[in-house]
Amino acid sequence: MEDSQKSSDSLVVQMRRKLSLYELDRKVRLNVVFFADKIPNKATICNTMKSVLGMFGNTGVTASNERDPNDKMFIVTAEDAESAKDILDGSPWSIMRYSVHFQEWPETLAIEELQSSQIAFWVQVRGVPPYMFEEENVREIAEKFGEYRGMVVPIEREGIYSFLRVRILLDARDPLPTGYELPRDDGTKKWVSFVFEKLSDFCYVCGRLGHTDLPKSPCLHRADPESENEYGDWLRALPPRKQIRNEHSQVKTASGRNRRRFPGQTIRPIESNDNGHNSQPQGTS
Repeated sequence: MEDSQKSSDSLVVQMRRKLSLYELDRKVRLNVVFFADKIPNKATICNTMKSVLGMFGNTGVTASNERDPNDKMFIVTAEDAESAKDILDGSPWSIMRYSVHFQEWPETLAIEELQSSQIAFWVQVRGVPPYMFEEENVREIAEKFGEYRGMVVPIEREGIYSFLRVRILLDARDPLPTGYELPRDDGTKKWVSFVFEKLSDFCYVCGRLGHTDLPKSPCLHRADPESENEYGDWLRALPPRKQIRNEHSQVKTASGRNRRRFPGQTIRPIESNDNGHNSQPQGTS
């Protein structure tokens, strides 16, 4: 009789577990990294993030570790895969003027295994001649500073934008790269500059995300006060939406929301996620 009772209790526990996992798996889990040296109030962050993401339907936001002030990870549950993709496509986000990176959370990994120091940006690379607008060259440029994630193919039409647009996964602990000297076929070197789309507040002294240089909280990475400052507002850039081949169209999704789609924007993704683990190809923007 006792064995029968244990077997019955075990079955109930297993059924509850399966039902719980089923309900959880109907939603899509995303991992969020908040880049701030001193994390603001986590409850405020959750409420703000939920408000910002409200356009994507019913989303839940919780802190990974509410009691640890140094933990900068949050968990977002999107109501379906399409909503999750829309959120990922908008990364990095700006929440409370800080850069916030969204990434997939594979069910085979614990949250502690996900990267917490990398962020993906669309970078406009200016100063590259058109004959070098090949993916092999673009990949070589990107991998000098981070991990190549994809590129937008320049569009051959009147009004073509004259720069490369590259998705690069960067280490947020390092200063933002501002450019480099590109060797030319004639033996000369020309400066190629980087500007970043959707770049939130950052330090104009050290070029890092997570803090700004203020009188009450000066940057601790200041190297040479007399050196010329290479960081400033000029590192920000707007996405070139007006230069896409076709006018954007409003496409209604299955959930009833209107989502912008840019048919002329061709993206070449690679087989790797922003969390550093290989997966099926996917395009993020």
